[in-house]
Amino acid sequence: RSSEHLSSLIEDILDIAGIEERKFELRYTALDLPALIEHLVSSFKTQAEDKGLIFRCQVNDPLPQKVRGDEKRIRQVLINLLSNAIKFTNKGEIIFCINYRSEVATFQIIDNGEGISETDIENIFQPFTRLSQVKGNAIVGNGLGLTISKIITELMGGEITVISTKNKGST
Repeated sequence: RSSEHLSSLIEDILDIAGIEERKFELRYTALDLPALIEHLVSSFKTQAEDKGLIFRCQVNDPLPQKVRGDEKRIRQVLINLLSNAIKFTNKGEIIFCINYRSEVATFQIIDNGEGISETDIENIFQPFTRLSQVKGNAIVGNGLGLTISKIITELMGGEITVISTKNKGST
């Protein structure tokens, strides 16, 4: 696990350095959106169930078979958000909600975990920031995942927002 953590930290730092040096390129290709979603659901459903959580995927609109995007980076962002939801939820459920309208995909990850304090919400996308009050193994991580996810999302023309209520969960 230590080597995985170190490898992840190095990759994240290289991503940040590449972004800062403007040497970060998005590689847009035709990607199979339903297959990407199916893969994420199968991976994270197992992780959630292993932790005693319910994991549901809710697709609200018909998904096109192919969309144009950077599959590696879309996957990276969604993996980070889904991982955080599982990491910070000790009981209850996580809902992975997908909408697709007017050639725009919207992803929501809804959990009923610990929630995030207002202070933490203000800083959550800053590099090396981790939540101030965490329990169990939730402290694991380098505090770069949300920073990188936010930057990548913005480079692709999107945005990441968070709505949270302490002790009730986050979206």
